[in-house]
Amino acid sequence: MDSKFIEVLNLVADGLSVTKACEKVGVTRRLFYDRLKEHEDLRYNYARAIELRADRIFDDILLIADETSSDKRSVNDEKEITDNEAIQRSKLRVDARKWVLSRMNPKKYGDRLNVDHDAENKGNPPNLIWREKPKV
Repeated sequence: MDSKFIEVLNLVADGLSVTKACEKVGVTRRLFYDRLKEHEDLRYNYARAIELRADRIFDDILLIADETSSDKRSVNDEKEITDNEAIQRSKLRVDARKWVLSRMNPKKYGDRLNVDHDAENKGNPPNLIWREKPKV
């Protein structure tokens, strides 16, 4: 496998999109995807790189959420005020990454809705044993 394609995979695993990674390495997206079709080992490594990228994005969410250094700013070098714009920008960055993650790997990062319904259950939660309250 060509070292350029391995470099693209490493950049994808580090969080870049395929488009940005290909631009950085000097490979066209079309060539990269053509090689994916031809080489099973490249497809396997690409799938792994995508998993690693999702984990990287997840880590970025935590870093953004925990970062508080720009939450306040000083006015006239004496008074500190809350910078609502910076807080909203951080919220937007987190929300965008959450949305992307839920699309990239819905089983791992998507919202889970358990809609199993058993007609016999008659509305009781599944696997719940009902018993009488002990008499004291």
